[in-house]
Amino acid sequence: LSVVDLNALIQRTIDANSTLLSRRKIILIPDLKLRPTRLDPEILTRVMQNLISNAVKFSPENGVVKVCTGDGSDTITVSVNDQGPGIPSEQIPQLFQKYGQTQLGNKRRGTGLGLFFCRLAAEAHGGTIEVTSQEGNGSTFTLRLKRNH
Repeated sequence: LSVVDLNALIQRTIDANSTLLSRRKIILIPDLKLRPTRLDPEILTRVMQNLISNAVKFSPENGVVKVCTGDGSDTITVSVNDQGPGIPSEQIPQLFQKYGQTQLGNKRRGTGLGLFFCRLAAEAHGGTIEVTSQEGNGSTFTLRLKRNH
């Protein structure tokens, strides 16, 4: 663990996805306003890469992805919102399980391990990850971490 500027970490992840964003003509809107906190930068980079790349993968061409942050006294929140097809409510419980994928996910390559990893990483930082979604209206993945856990 080390003190990390999570804003910069998220921005580097966005920059690393610039080719994919450009190719899919997706606009990514960051709203980053976090104070530095103690966490594992390598693990959080992988979490952000997974959440952002999933949002881009499931968003339609010319879509918008938003990354928003919240900075509480003892909790950090990072939300990634896409304009994808949404997730049927009956499939949400399996998303964060090992090899869990939605029916849509099976049509798009993936291992089913990315969100499982995100859940384990969140828990290792004293936090959680959840999704809110509505079919046809996209999804929002929200990561909550304990500050200086």
